[in-house]
Amino acid sequence: MMVLCDEFDGKLVDQMGRGTKRKGAVDINSADIKRIKSGSNMHLSRSSQEQSTSNEADIFENFRCVCIKTYDLDPAHYYTAPGLSWDTMLKHTKTEIELLSDIDMIAFIKSGIRGGVSQCSTRYAKANNVYMSDYNAKDKESFLMYFDANNLYGWAMSQYLPTGGFEWVSVDTHFNVSCSSDIGFILEVDLEYPWIYMINIQIYLFVQKIYQLGTLRKLD
Repeated sequence: MMVLCDEFDGKLVDQMGRGTKRKGAVDINSADIKRIKSGSNMHLSRSSQEQSTSNEADIFENFRCVCIKTYDLDPAHYYTAPGLSWDTMLKHTKTEIELLSDIDMIAFIKSGIRGGVSQCSTRYAKANNVYMSDYNAKDKESFLMYFDANNLYGWAMSQYLPTGGFEWVSVDTHFNVSCSSDIGFILEVDLEYPWIYMINIQIYLFVQKIYQLGTLRKLD
């Protein structure tokens, strides 16, 4: 069904202009709209997308203004928000990070990088204890407990980070240092587990290790 431009008459025609009216008719004709409902949905969908894009642009431009005014840094010059946050931290604290030139130190620190803990949880677990109505004394007792922690990211971001003064040192067996000490250490250790913990650590290791799986490096 061909819609003629002259059929688009109304109070807004003079305000919108003949060009806008003609463009609307062309869009409807090219979309092969046969029902008023379809044409209305197309218009609403387009308007919603344009409004969403416009709102996002306004939000980002406002965010740029706030960052430039507050930190004198332009978010448009960064790939990610963490990159902007990192430079904001350096500028606010005036911290100078030492550039490592010892290749052995670089390799030592790089070898200790670990990611987050990943796991495959059992989808079904059933408790068996004296508090259960179907408790079976012949089966092993078990309990289901739920644990959670608040502010994990906030806690991690408030911890101390190394900034400079790196040097090689040797420490004795009985090593102890406060978490709030101005001097920190990056350690390489050989661990021995008591046999009583061997079964448990097969599920959750005390420390994670990196192993090679094909061409990818994985954490275990």
